This record gives sequence, C-alpha cells and structure tokens, in this order.
Amino acid sequence: MLKNYFKTILRRAKRDRMNTLINLFGLSMAIACCLIIFFFVDNELSYDTFHKDVDKIYRITTHETTEDGITRNYANSFLAYAPLLETKLSSIVETVRMLPQNVSISDDEGITIFQEANFFYADPSFLDVFSFPLVQGDRASALAAPDNILITESMAKKYFGEKEALGQLLRVEKSFVFKVAGVFKDPIDQSSLKFDFIVPMAAAEDLWGPWIANPNSTWHYPPVYSFVQLNSKVNLNETVQYIQNIEKEFIPENIADTRTHAIQDFTSIHFSSLENELQPTINRNVLFLFIGVGVVILFVAAFNFVNLFLTKIVLHLKSLGIQKVLGANNSGIWKQLLLESLSFLFISLILALLYGTLILPWFNSLMKTQLLLSSVFSSGVIFYLVGLLLLIGIFISFIPLIIISRFRLIAFLKSRGSSMFKGKKSASVQSSLLVLQFVVAVTLIIATVIMQSQMHYIKNKNLGIQQDQILVVPVRDGTIQNRFDAFKEKLLQSPEIQSVSAISNLPWEKGFYDFETSINNNGLVTKAHANTLLVDENIVNTLDMTMVKGRGFSIERGTDSTMAFVMNEAAAAKFGIDDLQNVKLSMVGVGSSGSKEGRLIGIVKDFHMQSLHDKIQPLLLTVSPRSYFIDNVLIQVSKSDVPSAIASVEANFKEFAPDRPFEYFFLNDAFDRLYQREYLLSTLFQYFSIIAIIIACLGLLGITAFTATQRLSEIGIRKVLGSSVAGIVNLLTSGFLKLVLVAVVIAIPIGWWAMDKWLEGFAYKTNIGWWVFAFAGISTMAIALLTVGWQSFKAATTNPIEVLQRE
Repeated sequence: MLKNYFKTILRRAKRDRMNTLINLFGLSMAIACCLIIFFFVDNELSYDTFHKDVDKIYRITTHETTEDGITRNYANSFLAYAPLLETKLSSIVETVRMLPQNVSISDDEGITIFQEANFFYADPSFLDVFSFPLVQGDRASALAAPDNILITESMAKKYFGEKEALGQLLRVEKSFVFKVAGVFKDPIDQSSLKFDFIVPMAAAEDLWGPWIANPNSTWHYPPVYSFVQLNSKVNLNETVQYIQNIEKEFIPENIADTRTHAIQDFTSIHFSSLENELQPTINRNVLFLFIGVGVVILFVAAFNFVNLFLTKIVLHLKSLGIQKVLGANNSGIWKQLLLESLSFLFISLILALLYGTLILPWFNSLMKTQLLLSSVFSSGVIFYLVGLLLLIGIFISFIPLIIISRFRLIAFLKSRGSSMFKGKKSASVQSSLLVLQFVVAVTLIIATVIMQSQMHYIKNKNLGIQQDQILVVPVRDGTIQNRFDAFKEKLLQSPEIQSVSAISNLPWEKGFYDFETSINNNGLVTKAHANTLLVDENIVNTLDMTMVKGRGFSIERGTDSTMAFVMNEAAAAKFGIDDLQNVKLSMVGVGSSGSKEGRLIGIVKDFHMQSLHDKIQPLLLTVSPRSYFIDNVLIQVSKSDVPSAIASVEANFKEFAPDRPFEYFFLNDAFDRLYQREYLLSTLFQYFSIIAIIIACLGLLGITAFTATQRLSEIGIRKVLGSSVAGIVNLLTSGFLKLVLVAVVIAIPIGWWAMDKWLEGFAYKTNIGWWVFAFAGISTMAIALLTVGWQSFKAATTNPIEVLQRE
C-alpha cells in the first residue's frame, strides 16, 4: 500500500513541477529560518545553566532613588554589603564578590605586555560557588595565597606559548608579581561571567591601597559584583524581607535613605536590563519575538502548502473519484494526503539543513555567536522542530480532507476544477490563507521600515557634541594623569591634532559621578546628588558644545580650574536657573580639600553622552581638581590624515607611558556600539520580511497559474468575442489584488501598534509617518501585481483557437 502511495505522490509531483518546486522552496526556506531561530533562542536560554547549584545562586543588585523619585537599577553592589549579609543571614551558604579592573599584565621579564580588561579580584569561595573547570592546579588552595593568580587556557598560551603555565610569574601593573596557581578552561560562550584572570580579593589591598579593606570606606566605591549561594530550604520571600530589615538596621542612614538591594536569580542575568552589566544582555521578549517570527514564517509557508495542495487535489479529482468507486474511504484518502504532506515536509527539512549550512556562518557573523549546525541534534532543537512539522503535516492533510468529505461521489467523476465544490468554501479557505500570508508579510515590512527609520534617526541625530574625528585614549595610571598638561602640550605640537581635552569616566559605560551638591540660586538653596562630569578646561571647544548662556571654561582664567561650574539645560530647568548672576555651588567630595565651591559661569545646550533610550539627565561640569579623575583623553584629529594623527598620539603616549600598552577608539564607534542589538534586530527583520514576501508571492504565483489554467476555455471564448488582453489580465488579477489590499488594511494597525510599543523603549525616537504604511502597502501591491500580472498576461496571450480545439 505504501509503495502505491509513494508512486502516486511521485507521479503527481512530476505532472505539476511548478507546484512542487514552489512548495519545496518555500517550505525549506521557512524551515531553515525556523531552525536557525530556534537554535539561537535555545542557545540564549542555556546561559549559565552549566553551574552545579545554579538554582541556589543569586546576584545582589542595587536600586538607587534620586530626590526626584527616579529609581536607577544597577547590576553591581558595593564591597561592604555581601560580608554584612553573610554575618546576619543564616540562609546564606557562601558569598562571592568580583571586583573588575583594567590592568596591564606582562610576563616576569616584561617582554610580553598587554592591557587586560577581564581581570578580576574574587573571594576564595568563587571556586566553590561556580563550576568553571580548573584544568590545572588545586581547586581547594588556588586562591588561598594573596599572590596567586588563576588564568584561562587562552591567556596561558598568550603569555607562555607552549610552556607549562603552572608556577610561572606574571607582573600586574609592572610592580606586582603573581604566581600562576591554576589554569581554567576558557569560559564558554553561554556564560554571563567571562574572565581571563582571577586573583584573591586580598590582593586588592596592594593594588588599590589599604583603604579598600575598610568597610566604612567602600559603600560608594568601588562597585563590585556580589553573589550569594542560599541553602536549599530557604524561603526566598523571607530572605528578601530579612535583607530589607538588615538594611534599615546596619547600613549607614545616609545610604539607606536612597539605596535598597535585591537578589536576582543567576540564570536571569543574561536577560537583565540593569545598568553596569559585565556582558551584553538580551531582552527575553526579543527571544519570544524571534520565536514568533520563526513560527509565523513557517506557517506562511504552510498556508502556501495548503493552498497549493487544494489546487493539486482539484487537478486529480477523477483519480480520487476512481479510488472512491473502488472502495476507498475518507480514512484511506487521508492517509494518502498525510503521507504526501509529510513527504514534502521531510524533503523540505533535508533541504533546510543544507540551507542552514550556508546561512549559519553569516548568522554567526551578524549575531556574534558561534553556533554549529551539528549541535541542533544534541540541543534537542531538531526534535522540537520535527514535532512542529508533524503537527503542521496533520493540519495540512486535514483541511483538504474536510473539503473533500463534503463532495458527492458523482462530483468526483463528472466535475472539473472548482465547479465541483459545494458553494465557495474551498475558495474561502484559499482566500483566507492568502490574506493571512500577506498580513504577515506586510506587518514585517512595516516593522523593518520603522526599525530602519529609527536606526537612521539615531545615526544622524545631532547629539549636541562632535563625535566624528574624536579620538579617545584611556588613561590607566598616574604616568599621564600627573603630567597631563605636559602631555596635552606635546600632542598639540602635531599639525594633525586640532584640540585636546579630558573627561573622567565614560558616561555611556559607567554613568556619571554623583556628588552631593548645594546650589544657591539668589538665596534659594537646593541640595541634591548631582550627576557630574569632571573635565579639562578645553572640553567645550574639543567636543564643539554650544553655550546657550554665559561661557565655557577657559585656561586663561585661572579661577576656572578651581571655582567654576557649567550645567546643561536640563539642570538649569531642574534648579530653576534663568540668570547666571549670583548662582553659587558647593560640591562635596570632589575638591582637594574635600569640597569645591564656586559660581555658575555658563549653561551648555543639552548633549547626549548616553544611549538615546534614556532622557538627558541634569548634569554639572567642572574642571577636575585631582589628577586621578582624568580617565580619558579626548583628541580632535584632522580629517585630512587620520592615520598620521593616530601614529603621532601613540608616539607621544609611549614617550610618557613606556610601560603601558597604547589603546584608543573613536567616539562615534563607541556610540554606535550602544545600539548594536537594535542594528542586528533591524537587519534580521529586513531579511525576514524579504523571505515572507517571497514565500507569499510564490504561493500567489502558484494559485494564479492554477486559476489561469482552469479558466483557459473562458479566456479563449472571451478573446473570440473581442475581449482585449488588458481586459483579461484585469479579470484574472483583480480578485487577487483585492485580497492583498484587504491584507494591507489589516496589517497596518497591527504593524503600527507593535512598532509603537517597540519605540516606547526610546526616549528620543523617529515619528511613525503615514509614508511608512503607504510604502508598505504600495510596495506589496506592486510586487503582487507583478507576480499575478505576469502569469495572467501569459494566459491572456494564449492562442484561443488552440485552447478551444483542446476542449
């Protein structure tokens, strides 16, 4: 029986090659997209699950509330907090703190030297709580001595080549010697903690100073990443309540008033939206969106298959009628239809795997992943997909069976084409599926256009500062900080250097400093924790800022370095400052004597130094009174010869800091990286929409070809009676174009609603103009017209004599 079924399937496939090719191409492309999407989502959801007791590990997070009632949520906490919890909560088994630092590391001879960003101080319990494999060294004692260092396999090869790494010496910041006590296997991609070097937390006293060991000195700085391992019997809600009680009783009052802490499930870190994350994260809703898009594209192809399956059945009605005369029942016919649909799906799955091998390298490059197609079997993704395809196969085979079951036997043997159907139920099924296909396609086109529009808006928005040709050189120690004026003067001697300034931390990475500030506006005193950017006198000129009132800092005015402040428009509005006269400020914790007092000399136009997802915050600028606040040198270089400018900066940098690796990046590149996920999402939606419209149009092409074939006799008679080619083309296309138009009308509000929700994540965003929907509708109608019109024109230009002779 199966042999006969397969013979029938092959015979029908050969007889209707166009239908077969359309089905196979559409299904295989959709399955390939779905396969890669499911594989990517499965990979993202597997983050951090490799740790032994991951269900008991939590991260301590920090939530700070400003005077305005705005709460900012941070991934980090502070050094003193985790030890406090460990002494007060019996439910805590272990605590781990990880303090990151960007340091220079060299071999013992100082021959190989690199700047390393993934260097961490960690408590010895790090090796007990986390399950990172140690391939060399004793796990029990690896972090026992303060001069021990643990490195990854890639770092062992980088610094020691093929030599045994265990027992070798490494120099940190040139002066501090550590002995390699263990070698980790490199952290896998699916880890939220990625490190290259781990040293004991006790070593921080040597590199940072003894103050870092004093709990009373570390409630504000430095930020650390703290983790707790709870026992298995703990009640999580009770633990959170205990934490809140501990904060009220033991944390200094001035801190407890504005700061609270919480615990976060370790496996949710990769999907976090907190500030100061160690690694890029992804919103879980984006993954659900990917799954939805993949399933929708698969169902668009399935709708195609149903439509073309129905047309194929019409072409083989007599065959089905004969089977019924010979005793076949609906169950037997369903089995044949099911086998045919599953055969197509199986072949499409094989083709999809071949497409996947071609698409996956491009996808990996785009998404910065390292997915291997062979892993789809071990991950279980392929089995989920096969299960989904089985459901689709059953669904596909049932729809034509339901329609066929309504036929009378005589209709199978006498009727030709669609005339044998009772009413228009088959046509309505095909029309509904066709509309659904184009609703999906048009919605994806609208999403793509709006995403591209938002990315264009971001790329071209005036940020209020110059970002092109601004070279940023990080400063890691006092070799340049303490001689910054001399370094700046030396740089300006190069003709390729136009301007030089400096700022403290990078706001788009670590936010702003937050100093307690008193603002006296003509006798009205306001106290606030003010976001502050510590700068050099030349910041306004170097970044081409616009002053709306007053002036910027000037090196010619000696008091500007010690007694002057500038604020942005947002700060002026917050503090009600319209006039610069008699506005005095006092900032605690920034001056050499503990505070800095001075007057407001200017208001600068609001500028962006953080993501456009966030509103511009009130900000104060003041000249850095201490050299160690100079973290980054900003250099405006000439457009005429950028390579020479970089070479000149490097030469001067090496002269002042010969033991420090030279690092640099351009400001515009740093800002572009803030929207990396959005760019990727926009690009993927662009390809998804193209695939969806291609699949939808292939289905439209197949149905049009079938309709034209069924109406050849009618077309021949009309031509004999004088109908024009244009009239016949209009006759064949108008019905389909009306369906596409209905799809456009349905898709427009869906697309608008979805993208309006997406844009809510941006404080600064493009407007959704009418042209977006006009473009989506007109382009879809044009593509559909070309698809239908080409097939209709072929039918309309057929010789009517030949058609009528065949009849």
